[in-house]
Amino acid sequence: MRWWSSLITIGRDGLRIQRAFAAPSAIVRAVLAVLLATVLGLLLNDPLAGAMASVGAFICGIGTLLSPLRHPVVNAVGMAAAFSAMAVLGALAHATTWLFLLLLAVAAFAIGLWRTVGVAPGIRGCLAVIGLMITADLAPDVHGGLVIAGWIAVGTGLVVVVWLLPPYGPRFASQRRALAALYQSLAEASVGAGGGPWGAWRGGVAVLDR
Repeated sequence: MRWWSSLITIGRDGLRIQRAFAAPSAIVRAVLAVLLATVLGLLLNDPLAGAMASVGAFICGIGTLLSPLRHPVVNAVGMAAAFSAMAVLGALAHATTWLFLLLLAVAAFAIGLWRTVGVAPGIRGCLAVIGLMITADLAPDVHGGLVIAGWIAVGTGLVVVVWLLPPYGPRFASQRRALAALYQSLAEASVGAGGGPWGAWRGGVAVLDR
């Protein structure tokens, strides 16, 4: 039953912890961004600023933890821009239900297309759309929604800042990890196909066809 083995494979891969989540520095940076956002709210004595900046830092930080093929700073900037833009759109569309649903439908369709690029880009797209729903739901009016979106953008900016802080990792580390994972998959597929040059070729074809 090929479908049963496929379900087992999907479940096993879905529960496997990615290497990025095992990187202490990435987790520390994400936590530091949330802490900075919380401290900012306390210093300003503004619960709204602290809460929304923390939300922006938390969700944007999650986006930087996903297995990167680009430099983490690039991922952080992309997540910050996308999440902030969606938050602004939600603030502008919160009072018009049909407009919000139209934007949500278009964004969901775009995420579905982007998901074909890879799991990590698809999840980052879903995280960005959360910004649209947050401000559309919480905004009391357009001005209040834009204030919320502004503090969310501050929180995402803090994520970018913490990724600019030392220590700096080796260049192209994410690309080397991706290449190492590909070689490992080829080796495993070669063993499963019987080994040898013919097995390696068949295993490589199987991996590239995924």
